[in-house]
Amino acid sequence: MSEPVNLAEERATRDGDCREWTPVDALKACLRDIENGEIVPDILYIAMAQSDEGKDEAYYDFKVAGGKKLDIIGLLFKHLSLQNGDESE
Repeated sequence: MSEPVNLAEERATRDGDCREWTPVDALKACLRDIENGEIVPDILYIAMAQSDEGKDEAYYDFKVAGGKKLDIIGLLFKHLSLQNGDESE
């Protein structure tokens, strides 16, 4: 039996707009892909930001699994490079 389709995930993917889904939707999609064997990450880095608009402040946190500090820095650098259009290895 196939899993139900998450419409927010479909819209976000179709439109290329991460604002179309919630952080919980994104985490569930990632966990689903890992549990189904579609992705098998060696390192997982989850960055979070929570705004407090009343105080004009933000709280930042992260969760990391499966890598050393240098590995995580390399992963972050690679993602930043890809976001800026650099697809070289």
